[in-house]
Amino acid sequence: MPWTGERAKRWPVSRREGSPGAQAPTEIQQAMEAGCGMVKVFPAGQLGPGFVTAVRTAPPAPLVPTGGIPAADAADWLRAGAVAVGVGGRLTPGGPERAAERAAELPAAAAMA
Repeated sequence: MPWTGERAKRWPVSRREGSPGAQAPTEIQQAMEAGCGMVKVFPAGQLGPGFVTAVRTAPPAPLVPTGGIPAADAADWLRAGAVAVGVGGRLTPGGPERAAERAAELPAAAAMA
C-alpha cells in the first residue's frame, strides 16, 4: 500500500534503503518534500509507463514502479523515465525454479531500454 504524508516525513532521510510508496502526483511530491531519495510507484501495472513520463519531472523525482509489471515490460518503464523497476510478485509463481528463469530474463529485458 502506498504511504506518504506524515508517515513519510518521519522516515529518516539517512535511511535511504527504503522508500515510500505513492500512486498520485501529490503523494510523489510529499515524498520528495520529505527528503526521500526515490519514490516507489505502487501498484504501477495498472497505471502504465505513461504515468511515469507524465509525473517524473514535476517535481523531479526518481521513480521506481512496482506491482503488476512483467519482466518483458521493464524496458518500457525505463524508457519512460523510471530509475528502476520492481518485478517481485511476477517472479514467484511456479516455484523457485521458474522464479530463477524469470529473474534470468530481467537483464536482457532491461537492456532494451
